[in-house]
Amino acid sequence: MAIKRSEYQRGALSALNEAKTLALANATLVGVLAGPDEARALLTYFNTILDPLIEKHSQDLGHERNNVESKK
Repeated sequence: MAIKRSEYQRGALSALNEAKTLALANATLVGVLAGPDEARALLTYFNTILDPLIEKHSQDLGHERNNVESKK
């Protein structure tokens, strides 16, 4: 079960990092089309949502990795 959970954590973390990359690309486009203030607002919005989730899954994956190593 720990292996499946670890795979889920890695997949979730990968998807969240991809979403953050896409958010940066969108903010760049918004910055060009509408201006830097709008781009900063969009980045702030995405970072507020994505950063806590990335941190949570990173920590969960770290705890999972430590538990597996301690059982060896």
